[in-house]
Amino acid sequence: MKFLASIVILGSIVAFSCAQTTDTPTDNHFKINGTDGVVCLVADMGVRFSINYLNTDDKNMTALIDLPSVNQTAGGVTGMCENDTNSLTIDFLKTWQLRLFFGKDSGSFALENVTLVYDTSDPIFEKPKNMGVHNTTGTNLGLLKGTIGNSFLCKKNVDAMLDTATMTFTYVQVQAFSTEKTDTFADADDCDTETSEIVPIVVGCALGALVLIVLIAYLIGRKRAKRGYQSV
Repeated sequence: MKFLASIVILGSIVAFSCAQTTDTPTDNHFKINGTDGVVCLVADMGVRFSINYLNTDDKNMTALIDLPSVNQTAGGVTGMCENDTNSLTIDFLKTWQLRLFFGKDSGSFALENVTLVYDTSDPIFEKPKNMGVHNTTGTNLGLLKGTIGNSFLCKKNVDAMLDTATMTFTYVQVQAFSTEKTDTFADADDCDTETSEIVPIVVGCALGALVLIVLIAYLIGRKRAKRGYQSV
């Protein structure tokens, strides 16, 4: 019975470990139109903000909030299509705003600068010391880097470090400096973190399954050997 329990536990561990790779889709789809019908910037993304602040007791606190679903057709989403800069500005929660700036260099694009405007009078902040509207920025980020003409895709968390906050892309596909007249993504450049994390997980699952098979074979062999001794 003890050996059987070990098999069940080990099998559960292997199954749990192999179930850790899940996609995080999002309802947010943004596009920025340029001149002559060109859609220069397209983005699908889920975003979580972790904002650091002081409460009235001078304790360090962190507020967590997800970017809500934003209906672009109802307004609140703007941007720019310039030669060296593509930008996306999203207004949400009445006084909040997210601004993303993409630059290009040597045939590739990347997220370079981010500004988040937030309001500590929102209920997610518990007894904030400085109540009101604030902003925090991140510069020279070099994130979400893709080849111009392709899109960048990442199904794993990507962190952008701002002055007083962390912005985490829980899922992102983006294409900047596009010359197409459609908001359909081109072929995707997958992020490096996805490959580097999946490989060890797959190897770990395979090793776990191998150990489980060896253990079962050992127990079956031992049981047969016992029967042989008893018959003699």
